[in-house]
Amino acid sequence: MPAYTLRLDADISPSEPDGITPFWWPAGPGGSFVSTLGPRLGALGPVPEPNIELVRLAALVYAADRTTPVPPAQTGPNAPSNWTCPSTPGPLGRAS
Repeated sequence: MPAYTLRLDADISPSEPDGITPFWWPAGPGGSFVSTLGPRLGALGPVPEPNIELVRLAALVYAADRTTPVPPAQTGPNAPSNWTCPSTPGPLGRAS
């Protein structure tokens, strides 16, 4: 499974361990993201720390999703499904 990390400093010299893809979001220009907000969301004014962390997490998840190679989908009536939907009732009497 691919692994990713988000670096908030502009120093890109430290290398990551093998298998970890770094994304950079420094306060100034450059980095992996194009944004006028910066990693502390300063353009929005005072932002609570939990909200800042949520935006950072969302940015990292989006970047990871966009850079992870996905094998071509198999099509046809006998293609395996990535989704399962058990028909047995769950604890509330509904199919879970």
